[in-house]
Amino acid sequence: SNFQSLMGACKVPGSDKDWCSNCAAKVPYPDYMDGRKPEGEAGIYMSAISGLWMFLPYGLIGMGEICVNPVLYYYAFSKTPTKTKSVIQAVNLIFQGAYPPALTGAFVTAFHRRC
Repeated sequence: SNFQSLMGACKVPGSDKDWCSNCAAKVPYPDYMDGRKPEGEAGIYMSAISGLWMFLPYGLIGMGEICVNPVLYYYAFSKTPTKTKSVIQAVNLIFQGAYPPALTGAFVTAFHRRC
């Protein structure tokens, strides 16, 4: 493909499997941990949808953050007493920047299935 040089090695040393194509290694799905037989196989499948479609949702998220975050910063800063402005700004930064990825990481870890 045109992007083969950007993807890196598709074949792991010591293996003949191509991990970058529709022929990627398949794994049993669902992987029942109690010994039941899997119903099928799942692998890495390429999509016919262009990756450029990601610009639409990420663009909307970016525009939303540009419109909302300054208003939240101003509101939090203007409505608090002078002595607590720095604390409120810190709390605001935590809930806008650190809390969402931490929550996502916790959910991914909690619901991760080992294959």
